[in-house]
Amino acid sequence: HMCHFFPCPDTTPPVICDLECKPGEECKFEDVVCVSPPCDPVKVCSPVRCEEDLRTCPDGSTVGRNPEHMCHFFPCPDITPPVICDLECKPGEECKFEDVVCVSPPCDPVKVCSPVRCE
Repeated sequence: HMCHFFPCPDTTPPVICDLECKPGEECKFEDVVCVSPPCDPVKVCSPVRCEEDLRTCPDGSTVGRNPEHMCHFFPCPDITPPVICDLECKPGEECKFEDVVCVSPPCDPVKVCSPVRCE
């Protein structure tokens, strides 16, 4: 009957990868070809690998993730439709947008007819 002790728990403190990497890169440990063992992994900066999922934007297009911004999605394209000034103005006047004094923001500019200015 042989008695064996259980191995002691590993009390080695965790090794922190603390290299300063460029945006879009992260510090990782990489194994090296070892000439005289034991050899510890080395710290290297390598490109951030984001998930390859896509987000569908309101206009139906899709955007991926940005490795330079912690893998957040790239912004969707601006789909604000062009605003058309469509007031019927008198001859010599044109439709323009004019800012207003705003009581409770946000307040959109209003359409007004104003004299055409020659420049």
